Amino acid sequence: MKTTKIVLTIALISFVVLAFSKPEPKGISVKIKLSTALENRALVKAMYQQLDVSLLHSDGPRYIIARVNLNNVAYFIYGTYAEWKNFFIMDLDEDPVAKKAPGKRLASRVK
Repeated sequence: MKTTKIVLTIALISFVVLAFSKPEPKGISVKIKLSTALENRALVKAMYQQLDVSLLHSDGPRYIIARVNLNNVAYFIYGTYAEWKNFFIMDLDEDPVAKKAPGKRLASRVK
């Protein structure tokens, strides 16, 4: 009888611990504008690696949202069609904060 009480007590404690435990967060997600994302060089490089110009092939001008993963953080980057078009024709070595004239990167594929 004594061992049964101990086993039931341990079982009760384990169920309580499981009931109050929270699942681990799967990651952090951040929603930012494209102009803000261009200020972070690591994020810009990740955008060039993970995004393709096919993102622009849509029906008419509208806001476009792209998901980029960097350091276990999911960035949801949004901007207008014109902003994304300028991003894809911008040189990777260009400083986006300095607002230099865009280069010819991918310009032939963007209409």
